[in-house]
Amino acid sequence: GKLDTNIQVAGTLGVTGASTLTGNTTVGGTLGVTGTSTLTGNVTAGGNLTVTGNLTVSGTQTTINTATLDVEDKNIEIAKVSSPSDTTAADAGITIKGATDKTLLWKSATNSLSSNVKLAENAGSSAFHRPLTTMLGLG
Repeated sequence: GKLDTNIQVAGTLGVTGASTLTGNTTVGGTLGVTGTSTLTGNVTAGGNLTVTGNLTVSGTQTTINTATLDVEDKNIEIAKVSSPSDTTAADAGITIKGATDKTLLWKSATNSLSSNVKLAENAGSSAFHRPLTTMLGLG
């Protein structure tokens, strides 16, 4: 079915089959949807939102305002485009906001990762305890 502008439901709204909601829609209780649904316009979830399948976000900007971001994946892809190259990856990386930005960026011209701040090793790392001649390949 199709529901047009400014729909307000104080309790539970159950939708079975294909549906389209257009305009402002407010559900005060539970929105149950079975089948394919299209929501056009702004959608706000005031409580918790759980997606049990895959979530695809298509747009030009995705903003996540959260204090903690947990990512189970061990590999985060950055600058992913349909035909990746060193040129499309140029200057891709991570920016940490502070009084001045701290960056770790891919530089295709030098085929290297670049940081605008010093990278330091922890005192317990194996490289920290190696003699300088070993680190330079002289020993």
